[in-house]
Order: sequence, then C-alpha cells, then structure tokens
Amino acid sequence: MSQRDIDRFNRLAGSYETRGTGWGNAQFFTALHQAVAAEAIRRVPAPLRVLDVGCGTGSLLRRLAEHYDKAELIGVDPAANTVETATSLAADQPRLRLLVAPAEDLPLPDAHVDLAVSTASLHNWADKARGIAELARVLRPGGTLILTDLVATGTLRWLRHTSKRHLGPTLIDRLLADVGLTTPRWSTAVRIGPLPIMSTVTATRRPHARSTAD
Repeated sequence: MSQRDIDRFNRLAGSYETRGTGWGNAQFFTALHQAVAAEAIRRVPAPLRVLDVGCGTGSLLRRLAEHYDKAELIGVDPAANTVETATSLAADQPRLRLLVAPAEDLPLPDAHVDLAVSTASLHNWADKARGIAELARVLRPGGTLILTDLVATGTLRWLRHTSKRHLGPTLIDRLLADVGLTTPRWSTAVRIGPLPIMSTVTATRRPHARSTAD
C-alpha cells in the first residue's frame, strides 16, 4: 500500500464504520462482511487461527469471533490509526490480536493459520504477487484463503485498462497457483442491483506444500 493510501485510511479510521455515503459506507461493508463471514464459516467451520489481511477497524474479525468462539483471530493492517481503532473496538475480545503490517510482510510464522481472509484490500497492495505469496506462506497445508475484492471481470472488465490496481480473475488464479494455492472457486459476494460488484475467490494451500520460503 502506498503511503498516500495509508495516510488516507489513517484519516478515516475514526469514522470508517459509521460513514453514510460513498465507497466506504457502513451499509456496504456490513453486507460485504456478512457475505465473506458466511463463506468462511461454510468453508472452515472450526479453525484454530484466523487471519484477516487489511483488517481495517476489525469489523469482519469481530463478526467472525461471534461464530469462532475458540479461535485466535489475528488482524493486520498497514495503517496504524485503523489498528488503534480496531483495538479499541475489540477491547472486550481477548482472542483478537491486531498488528500494524502490510500484506507483503506478514509478521507471522510459516504455516500458522487455518483460514486467511482479505476483503476489499487486494487492490491497495503495492506488490500483489508478494502479498499473495505471504498469505500462502502463513497458511498451514490444507488451509483456506478467501480473497474478496473489486475484480476486473464481467461488466467491470474495463477496470483492467483504466487502473493497475484491479486484476482480472485469470491473473489472480495464476498468482494463486504460483504459490501452491489450488482449486480456486469464484463467486459473487455483493451485487448492486443486477451488477456483481465484489467477487470472492476461495483457494486451498496444497496439503503437502512446502513453505514459499524454503
């Protein structure tokens, strides 16, 4: 994530979950996090450790904590103010651990988590290939990744030509495969009217995969 983006999220940290309009509005993210949480719970019913990359103010982690009542939940975000806000909002959740870090340099050991999620964050990563490689590294063999973002596909394929931030599904599939994440399955997380806006890809780390650091 660029320093400009980090500064922007730091400025928004105190109001991010209550904004009424625009891309970051609370209603949109409530629907988005509800869809991602439902997919996570369906795919991985009882993980020991869950990671949210680009966790923002921690609203998805708090939602997951309601269902995963025994899991350790870890959130990372490069914007320190959002992590501070997330820590404050999760003061009554001792199982949540929140860290300041970018997707490209996760402060976790290899094969540490059973489930990794990232929601509306990928388009902000400075090095998307490295970020996906880091997610693969910290997933245990057989672990699951659920990645949701504004993907340049279908009615949104024009994004490939106007913004380097947004990738198409073919390139994302290739980046996943390059680091041992297999069987990608695509679905729509959020629609606005008839238009699919946010897409989710779910992938699994090969059961016998070695760390990408090996």
